[in-house]
Amino acid sequence: MPACNRTWSLELVERDCATWPADEQATWIRLFGRPTSPRRWVRPTAYQNARVYTRYLLLTNETGITPEGVETFILIHEADEDICRRTIAGYVADLVEMGDLLHPGSVDWLKGPALAMKREADRTPKKREAAIPDAVDLLEHGWKLIRLGRRLGPKRQGPGVEKGNGHRGTLLFRTGFFIIFVLNCPERLRAVADLRLGQIDHEKRRITFTPDQTKDKKEHPWTVPPEVLALIQEWRKDFRPTLKPTDDCLWSTAAGGPGSTTGTGPCTSTLYAALRKETGELPAPVTPHPIRNAAGTLIVREAPDRAAMASSLLWHKSRKTTGEYTETATMIRATEESWDIIASYRRPAGRRRPRR
Repeated sequence: MPACNRTWSLELVERDCATWPADEQATWIRLFGRPTSPRRWVRPTAYQNARVYTRYLLLTNETGITPEGVETFILIHEADEDICRRTIAGYVADLVEMGDLLHPGSVDWLKGPALAMKREADRTPKKREAAIPDAVDLLEHGWKLIRLGRRLGPKRQGPGVEKGNGHRGTLLFRTGFFIIFVLNCPERLRAVADLRLGQIDHEKRRITFTPDQTKDKKEHPWTVPPEVLALIQEWRKDFRPTLKPTDDCLWSTAAGGPGSTTGTGPCTSTLYAALRKETGELPAPVTPHPIRNAAGTLIVREAPDRAAMASSLLWHKSRKTTGEYTETATMIRATEESWDIIASYRRPAGRRRPRR
């Protein structure tokens, strides 16, 4: 995650509101600019809301949130085919939060329409749901990348091992390892990318994400299978042995190598880009969040009587969120069952009844 979306500083807060009216700039800096400020939101939320408000002011040429401005803002986004109803409803909800923060009571007129937009948007499927990859296919592909990485790996020697491809092998192994890891521990990308070796307890088979890494700001403990711990050990021993002891980010590659940021590990965009590149042979290139979705979908597809477990697994506040995966899994299951039904009605060619 970029620093602007992760950390607080007076410089970043001033950058958030640089194009706003002077009184709003002063309010924003007072509320968020200093360590003693009464910050209502965590940094990712403040950054997102500020970006939406800045875009609103830029596109509408307004100096505040007005009915005419909101209507223009919505129409502009509706004209963009790549922006769905859910996204627009989310933008309007962000404007309500910003209005309440900067000028309390000034956007009460917008709260009802914003709620209605959200309800309407909730009835439409997320675009990503149409492209949730199959967890089994992802698992097989992850192990395939791991095998390729081992073959090209920097410490592997012997017959059949190609020379001079150490860095390529490292990236292949890391991408396959990342897929296996997220399927077994489906946290969001920003949390996984920031994982430190000290958060892994090999004896208890426990990985614990800290509140500053998670979206809900709670500690997330995970119990992982032995094969994941074995991959962690292999990754540390064979693929990144040259790193300094102070570099404790799990995903760091060899010190100084491409895609490495010694001491901090690779940025989220590096992991994201590598994953898209190495999953290009699948029906659609995969990005980190669909792997998380695939894990939840697999549960509700294979064990519908335990679908509620997916809410806990994905740390959803609302069962309704998990319900979207349930609908996807139900459609997949219905398709598979329809194939079985059709196949059961097939007769040998010589026994077919003549058509009347």
